[in-house]
Amino acid sequence: MCTISHPSLERPIERRSGPLQVQAKPKVKKAMKLSLGTGEVIFTQILENFYPKDIQIRWCYWSGKKLEQYLPSEEKYQPDLYKTFTVTSVCKVPEDLLHNINFKVRVTWRHKSMDEAEYKEMSIKDKEFPWKPNLELSVPPLRIGEEATIQSKITKYLPDAVTVTWLRKEIQSGEMYPLSSDGIYRITDTPLGKQKDKLYGYNSSVTFSSSMERDDGVEYICRVEHPSLEQPIEKSTGDLYVSAPESQNSDIQGDMTTSATPSNLNLGAPIPESHHSPAQDVSYMMAYQHNPGVLVPESYHPPPENESYIIDGQNHSCVPVPELYHPAQEDESDLMECENNSCVPVPESYHPALEDDSDLMECENQSGVQDPVESTMMT
Repeated sequence: MCTISHPSLERPIERRSGPLQVQAKPKVKKAMKLSLGTGEVIFTQILENFYPKDIQIRWCYWSGKKLEQYLPSEEKYQPDLYKTFTVTSVCKVPEDLLHNINFKVRVTWRHKSMDEAEYKEMSIKDKEFPWKPNLELSVPPLRIGEEATIQSKITKYLPDAVTVTWLRKEIQSGEMYPLSSDGIYRITDTPLGKQKDKLYGYNSSVTFSSSMERDDGVEYICRVEHPSLEQPIEKSTGDLYVSAPESQNSDIQGDMTTSATPSNLNLGAPIPESHHSPAQDVSYMMAYQHNPGVLVPESYHPPPENESYIIDGQNHSCVPVPELYHPAQEDESDLMECENNSCVPVPESYHPALEDDSDLMECENQSGVQDPVESTMMT
């Protein structure tokens, strides 16, 4: 109450405000939240810090230019520290309504603190809409004449209304052509239905026999359309590379391996354990063939019949070497002693030179070499 006194007034003037009302306007601090129920979508809107408690909230949905229908809702109120209120309003919408590309939900609220009603909307095409399709593409290696299948997997979308199209992008023109099951291509679509996360899945694939002329350098594109998308989403294989079949690659590698290894070499043939023929033994035989007068150390007495076994054992791993042939390591010292000891007579005609290596190889490859002792007895 306000009272005013003045000499001109016979009595003071009073003015009263009447009963005061404290008001606080609702605030929207969080965006509309969406969750999934059983065959329905649950929309939730929270309004905070308003006073007094009385507030009017109404839900409705739109599928075109005009309002279709009001929807029932449930409100839960909770006081806060400032003696104002917070309300959580929940509205359940049948899932089938979301198939319409123009679908949207509106929540409207009115309060004494507001001059006019306010509202929030959620469209299926809004960026905040959480269930837009996710597209994955799997591309196998392509080989000439072999069947290849490019697979796409579409997941985590709602509603169950997806359209998949396969396209082929030409190399030079860049133009894209839709594919169909026309004999060259075989398209398989497999709806997966609702998954454990209550969202939908879909598999699609295109199968064809790989061709170098038709497919090398070409792109295949999977295009997905859904009511929640402003524009279709696409994924490309990129420029494809077609290679030769695996069997042909194996033949080429085999030919390279064969040509690099001479056919007359048996590298995997085992050598008998009893065969340990030192090089010096052959030099004695070669020297004796040229000069029968060359002395042979007493420790060297291989039986005549053993030589063919030794030579055969060197050239043919399957020929056994008799157990009685075991040339000892001490023969090397005998050889060095004979070559370096001046008391051992060596004919003047014996001059071993580098060219004797061919004689050595000849002796190793001949199976009819005679023992020096046997030759002396025959003489």
